[in-house]
Amino acid sequence: MTSQIDGCGFVKWQKATIFLSSTFNDMHAERDYFIKEIFPELNSWAKMHKIQTAYIDLRCENTEEIENNGAVATSLKHIDKSRPFFLCFIGQRIGWIPNFEIDIDEETKYKYPSIKKLIDNKSITEIEIEHSLFHPLSQS
Repeated sequence: MTSQIDGCGFVKWQKATIFLSSTFNDMHAERDYFIKEIFPELNSWAKMHKIQTAYIDLRCENTEEIENNGAVATSLKHIDKSRPFFLCFIGQRIGWIPNFEIDIDEETKYKYPSIKKLIDNKSITEIEIEHSLFHPLSQS
């Protein structure tokens, strides 16, 4: 993230969004600790450097969006919005394993052509990790 100068010579504010990933049934304490303890400190530091911070925690996401767009599509969309800031808490569970034919809508298949290989009997948490690390930004 590099500083940009506006027309008057002032440093423009930058934005950094962090995507939080983990299975929904694990890591509640760790996610809560990040949100309540670490994020406020990070936010204070970032403000001093003209960086506006935010985080995406799908536990708090609009469940209607997840149901209508599908959990996988919602995750991939938010990961793309928050690149390169991806934070994953991994525990003992692997999480829900989506079915390509049932759980992935046509729009998601079109927007993310590599989705079939990405899913390949993996949990949504594994899909999020692989998408954040190995797949290029979508062309949206």
